[in-house]
Amino acid sequence: DSSHVGTRAPGASCVGRRSSFRAPLGRAVPHGMAMTLAGVLAALGLSGHVAFGELAPFTPAVSDKLWQEAGDIVSGMSPGEQASERYACATGNWGDSGILDQWDQGRSPCWPSSLNMAASWDVELMARWASETAAEFGPANRGQLGPGMNVARFAWNGRLGEYHSGEDPHLGAKFIEAMMRAYREVSRHGVTPPLQVAKHFIANSIENSRTSITAHVDERTLFEVYYPPFVAAVEGGVSAIMCSYNLVQCTSGRCSGVRAYACANDDVLNKHLRDIMGFRGMVMSDWDATKCQPGADHSEGCRPGAYVAADVAAAAGLDLEMPACQTFRGGSHVNAEQRARHTEWAYLAAGRRMGGRRLSGDGKGPRGALRGNSTGRRLDGGFCCYWPQKGPSITTAEICRTCTSKTVGQPREWCHGAGTWCAGDDP
Repeated sequence: DSSHVGTRAPGASCVGRRSSFRAPLGRAVPHGMAMTLAGVLAALGLSGHVAFGELAPFTPAVSDKLWQEAGDIVSGMSPGEQASERYACATGNWGDSGILDQWDQGRSPCWPSSLNMAASWDVELMARWASETAAEFGPANRGQLGPGMNVARFAWNGRLGEYHSGEDPHLGAKFIEAMMRAYREVSRHGVTPPLQVAKHFIANSIENSRTSITAHVDERTLFEVYYPPFVAAVEGGVSAIMCSYNLVQCTSGRCSGVRAYACANDDVLNKHLRDIMGFRGMVMSDWDATKCQPGADHSEGCRPGAYVAADVAAAAGLDLEMPACQTFRGGSHVNAEQRARHTEWAYLAAGRRMGGRRLSGDGKGPRGALRGNSTGRRLDGGFCCYWPQKGPSITTAEICRTCTSKTVGQPREWCHGAGTWCAGDDP
């Protein structure tokens, strides 16, 4: 894959074997420091960053303490604040994990792909990879849209390179365990890790027709095949979990058998993720995953041409809609206190505060935008808008006027095929 050529990927090795590896950007790790976190951070030039404090190893007791803190924060708010868009939609500054995209171009190393890491069978190397990505995203106050951990079910799934599990849920769980420990351990060396978003939940096995396909799956298969890496993430203290584009119909056990989008699915989000796995962080939608697509527009909470109904999505377990306020436009009062508490817990779990050192960064540009270099020179007097997307019912002028996700300071030709070019000043 040409998007992962910047750093040499490791060869296959036995679990626990040390592999030779070079630091990003061509910097060699000094002799004797090759597999220590302090050495990694020193090689990256990040050992001096100030953090809020060292994060304790994640345990149920730590989770309980953070849950109480989150409750204290939220209880001091009015019902209107708890239900507001601030918690419900389009908030945060996020970057993709382990790959190079249009928002990170020119400012981020090309990491070995997640599937390359899985092919190494080396959990110690996985921890090294995690330490370096934590050091990259943390000081920039940029939330990490990863780790990706879907188990490979179809070889022709175009996004398998993003996932750490390969075909083995046990391998994926062991890799995620190592990653979660490494993320918390970087705080010992002066780096506050970013919020991590485990994705894509769940049964998101193929890209073709991904926004309208339904995964019919029994509860036992979910827990034995699809869930183990996510269980490891929850037990390791992951801040957020991203629900996927597809619909899910769980057909047995505690499940109701209702066909619903993963982001509005009470069976997988409430009964499984919350009640059984014990997840307390926030559930974030994939980008526009709340839209009722043709072929799925009569599923739970959907009607043709609309987005999932706000009350349905909120009751089913969705906390944060991205990248814009559609389902949760104006906020939502359904489970508002609990959903706000999930979000506060997510920040606390990473040693951060939503109202303090926020992932929304410098405050420039629209809230929630995956911004490019907002302080850089705007070429051609315009910008590339990635959201809203083009469609028969929306004009270019409307896209540019309502843009919530943009990149500035890049040549116009880079926008071709990726977004809508908007000339002139910000709308």
